[in-house]
Amino acid sequence: MCRRANDGYGYNGLYGNRRPFRHSILGFLEKLSPGSCIVIQFDCQPPVTATFHDIFPCEDTISVSGLDGFDNCSGLTYIAIDKINAVSVLSNCPRPC
Repeated sequence: MCRRANDGYGYNGLYGNRRPFRHSILGFLEKLSPGSCIVIQFDCQPPVTATFHDIFPCEDTISVSGLDGFDNCSGLTYIAIDKINAVSVLSNCPRPC
């Protein structure tokens, strides 16, 4: 079950002196260059590869392309930062668009 809020790490809805989990993901994403190949796991889905493009902090989303599961590299896909569970960098994308 995908419930990050009840993860057993003492999260009770209050952050106290800790930064929210979203901000640690955001900090990592801010270091990526456009065109970086990433593996991303979000919204209880299996991990997929994609090409990172940009962060839209006002909308709390990122844009990626070449997301596995979309035919023909169908353009940009926007993913809510709050739905992202894990991100990793790959040296190159397995299928270029």
